[in-house]
Amino acid sequence: MKQHLTTLRIAATFAVVMLHISAGLLFSFEKNGLEYWWYGNIVDSFTRWSVPIFFMISGALLLNKVEEAGYFYRKRLKKIAIPFLFWSLFYLILQYIVHNMSLSTLMKKAVDAPYYHLWFLFAILGLYLVTPLLQRWMQVTPKGMLFLFIVFWIFNSAIIPLFTRFTDLDIRFRVPLAIEYIGYFVMGHYLEKYKPKLTAWLFPIGLVITIFGTYYLTAMNDGMFDRFFYGYFTLNVLLMSVGIFVFFQKHPIKIPFQAFLDKYSFGVFLVHALILTLLNQKLHINATFVHPVVGIVVTMSITLPISYLIIWAISKVPYLKRII
Repeated sequence: MKQHLTTLRIAATFAVVMLHISAGLLFSFEKNGLEYWWYGNIVDSFTRWSVPIFFMISGALLLNKVEEAGYFYRKRLKKIAIPFLFWSLFYLILQYIVHNMSLSTLMKKAVDAPYYHLWFLFAILGLYLVTPLLQRWMQVTPKGMLFLFIVFWIFNSAIIPLFTRFTDLDIRFRVPLAIEYIGYFVMGHYLEKYKPKLTAWLFPIGLVITIFGTYYLTAMNDGMFDRFFYGYFTLNVLLMSVGIFVFFQKHPIKIPFQAFLDKYSFGVFLVHALILTLLNQKLHINATFVHPVVGIVVTMSITLPISYLIIWAISKVPYLKRII
């Protein structure tokens, strides 16, 4: 895999962990105080690009070739289906034990998102199902048509919802979640293949809109958190995602222990929510156990090494390593 994509995937993994740590600060101005809310808003806003980047990296890697459908499904679904099934069941059992959830609630979660981060697996599985078709489409579609597709996707998924948010007039085409992420999937391929003249300054532009737009809407909502500008299909998050992709593309950075960090990044994504839950439930370590400036850093500094250690240990056990 190309240097910039490897580093970008590691950065996105770290950012997802930071996003989930800071999320607890954002319920309302009053719960932890406005100062703490601002720290949470800044950190969470800074990391909103992480999930779209995962889809863009996948598009950059998978849509530049053509694979026979049967071979692709065997190869890709084997890598994600077993982890998907195992961790879904694991987190459902965890919630049953920790939160004493009813079986009816657990069943609803099983078909929606067994835990707050596992919705991503539903979306990526949906994209994998149509990837062989997309691969062939990429081979015969000229650059101009791909550009028009991306423009339409941005208009439908990002611009119209922004218009709707402030006018209550919804005119966009509704599509399933996995299909909606095709836009990021195709955009990753387009940016990687054609390298259009874009600037990494799109990132800070999107970041400023995310931070202050979220504050404005939350203030207008009597201090109760309004997450509109956090949405992955908002124009501001789109700008951040493209900006960070372009930055790493133009400035490939090699980091220490890169091969190790990248190899186990998917497993870390799967297990980090468990570590965060245990730290919070058993040791009361979270973003607010001290001042958030320290709490976020300390929680992340504990979560990431433990997550990597667990995944590394699992990878050494025959058969069990299939779950990562």
